[in-house]
Amino acid sequence: MVSVLACRKLHLGYKLSGRISLSSEITATESARVVGIAWYRAQDYGQIRRIMVDAADFPATYRQWREVSERLESDLKQQSHVVLRAIIDPEIFPEWCKARGLNIDAAARTMFANEVAGRQAV
Repeated sequence: MVSVLACRKLHLGYKLSGRISLSSEITATESARVVGIAWYRAQDYGQIRRIMVDAADFPATYRQWREVSERLESDLKQQSHVVLRAIIDPEIFPEWCKARGLNIDAAARTMFANEVAGRQAV
């Protein structure tokens, strides 16, 4: 069983065009080394940017976001992590956040990705 409470946190940031464009706080379990990362579908990216409080921190295009995220995913895999993509649905995510009293931001995306990783790693 994966316990999010017994995890350590990795703070990763990637630069795109000279500024931080994507920062992720990713939780990895010590034993399984499973990490969840927030993931978006191409068709949802515009709506994702519209609903996020921190949309200004997102790359302008899905292609730019995908390039940065795939580098992050690759780096984590090279560090022997099992990476699970937690797809964020822009229709459902705001309600998920509301039910937990969260802003629709990076902290909520991290919590969601950790929850998905924890469920899938069991």
